[in-house]
Amino acid sequence: MHRSGTSLAAELLVKLGGFTRERLLEGNQYNPRGYWEDAGIVALQDRILAACDRSWGSRQSFLPMPEGWLDAQEMDSLRVELEAQILSGLGDARAARAPWIVKDPRVCRLLPLWRQIAARQGIRLAVVLSVRAPAAVAASLEQRDRLPAPVGRLSWLVNHVDLLKQGDGLIAGCVSYDRWFTEAPGQAGVLVSAAGLPRTRSEVEEAVASIVTPEFRHHHKVLGEGMADRLFAELDRWAETGRRPDRLDELSEMAGATLADLAAWVDSINDPHVLGESLEAQLDEFRTAYLASAERADELQSLVWRLRGPLALLRAGRRVLRPAGSRRN
Repeated sequence: MHRSGTSLAAELLVKLGGFTRERLLEGNQYNPRGYWEDAGIVALQDRILAACDRSWGSRQSFLPMPEGWLDAQEMDSLRVELEAQILSGLGDARAARAPWIVKDPRVCRLLPLWRQIAARQGIRLAVVLSVRAPAAVAASLEQRDRLPAPVGRLSWLVNHVDLLKQGDGLIAGCVSYDRWFTEAPGQAGVLVSAAGLPRTRSEVEEAVASIVTPEFRHHHKVLGEGMADRLFAELDRWAETGRRPDRLDELSEMAGATLADLAAWVDSINDPHVLGESLEAQLDEFRTAYLASAERADELQSLVWRLRGPLALLRAGRRVLRPAGSRRN
């Protein structure tokens, strides 16, 4: 998920011997030390999400992936492109004799496509979850992307539910953002184990000391009682204990069912037929109100004309009764 410490984790893995291709997204004020994201992979995965009507930051981006998206016809050419990118990256990594580190939060949504390609090519995938409290992620997204906090929380939920649903058997471990500042060596151990990097404890500690600094900690962990908070609590426990919690799948399924209901509702209000019926109903309501107002206006106009005659006679009589040159009191 975006803004969850994935850049820190990727930088640490590269420091410890992981491989990335040279063309990475450049850093900016929100990630001064770089995003560690492969520019080619990111651009392609943005196109894939757009083809699924799930572009980042759009109104649809916080909904589950559409039903049957993986087998849609428009995926055929995009799948070929992604497969070529993956094979190219793996070839470069093998030449460098290092594991290829792919850091891109978009994989949360597109993992089924990666699994499909990996199965066809005999590639071993290892996924490490990098999690952060929903409120902190939402605050960071609001600052960077101007996303309202509730939308940021919803995006957190849908990204994690998608990954947990599709990551069965692939997730090698979990690290939690705030734990980098209290138990960094243990978290780094999860990363090097998943990547298959044979590093000594002293090497890991040295890398951690050079990378994990207080400047990374912008928003502190605050937990509420919402579904996203409950799911995060289980993920954070996973990072703490190194064991996948028993309740995690149950909570993820509950959240997934809720998101599916939400998606159906959003799809219905975006459906042109439904929108048309709603607009017709509003038009009928306004037309009825207009006709009623017009009828009332005619009644009032008729009353005005009826009162003008008596009022004119009254004024004329007052002029006759008042002596010439008299003043009003």
